[in-house]
Amino acid sequence: MINLTIKQIKAGFDNFSYAIYCSDSKKAAIVDPSYDASKALCFISSEKLELIYVINTHYHRDHTSENQKIKKELSTDKNSCFKRR
Repeated sequence: MINLTIKQIKAGFDNFSYAIYCSDSKKAAIVDPSYDASKALCFISSEKLELIYVINTHYHRDHTSENQKIKKELSTDKNSCFKRR
């Protein structure tokens, strides 16, 4: 059984990011990093999680603007996005 937890993180005036993680494996994803991913990154760090994915629900800047910053800081090359068709 996988023990998944979802943590809602306020990431601006009216935006939220989410950390989804497995408490056993300590692997995590950030959903919609928003304009300020620092709170999500602090949460990942404080819980000693391994960030393996950044997931965007859609391509508005208020959800995706910190993607490159996260990728650069954490050297993760896994960036999963829902693609527009």
